[in-house]
Amino acid sequence: MRSAGVAWLLDLYGFEVYTLAGGYKVYRNWVLQQFNLAYSFRMIGGCTGSGKTPLIHLLQKQGLAAIDLEGIASHKGSAFGNLGMPPQPSQEMFENILAAELIKYSQSTTTPTPIWLEDESQRIGNINIPGPIFTQMRSSPLYFLEIPFEERLQQIIRDYGAFSSELIIATITRIQKRLGGLETKLAIQYMQDNQLADCFRILLKYYDKYYLGSLQNLRPVSAAAIISVPLEKVDAEISYRLLIGSVTA
Repeated sequence: MRSAGVAWLLDLYGFEVYTLAGGYKVYRNWVLQQFNLAYSFRMIGGCTGSGKTPLIHLLQKQGLAAIDLEGIASHKGSAFGNLGMPPQPSQEMFENILAAELIKYSQSTTTPTPIWLEDESQRIGNINIPGPIFTQMRSSPLYFLEIPFEERLQQIIRDYGAFSSELIIATITRIQKRLGGLETKLAIQYMQDNQLADCFRILLKYYDKYYLGSLQNLRPVSAAAIISVPLEKVDAEISYRLLIGSVTA
């Protein structure tokens, strides 16, 4: 009755209000059920700095089914992923939004609509991609953006070079056990000396090794093929044209 009373009051003040039949518990059960359905995912992969998120946004702009998982999670996925991002939602809120996005592309068709997603680890900051969805992601065809290292390095500098050295150094310190003592010391020294390219070069090599290792180890033997999309530079428009060409070829 309390929720109905609040809804009535908000409606009185001009807000457009909807009430959930059966209450929030029924809605949450519906959300969790969506993760057990079969979807047709197409994954966009590529090492750090490949411009995968802008490509997801361009796919959305072109009217294709695409979900920005990092946008929903308010995190870019790496140790640097919270820089420049708003606070992350709760796990429950992330799942609610994800379910709404999934059903938006699947409720009106008899055959599954291909949905583009960025290839992610299961954990995005403090958020976990639901297990059944992550399993489908790892088994789906992956379109890998192959972009030269130096081009990606320049993109990383554009993305993170404006942040203060204190923030970057604090983030480097958090991954020092995985990065290694010597590499950590060098990266911090380069940042203190404002040698951004040398600092980010160390970090990019680390993330390349980490991503390529997980790419091979976490995809099941029965997974769909990895399709290479060779690119000379980071450019969403060019990536879009070659990506669509790879699908229709």
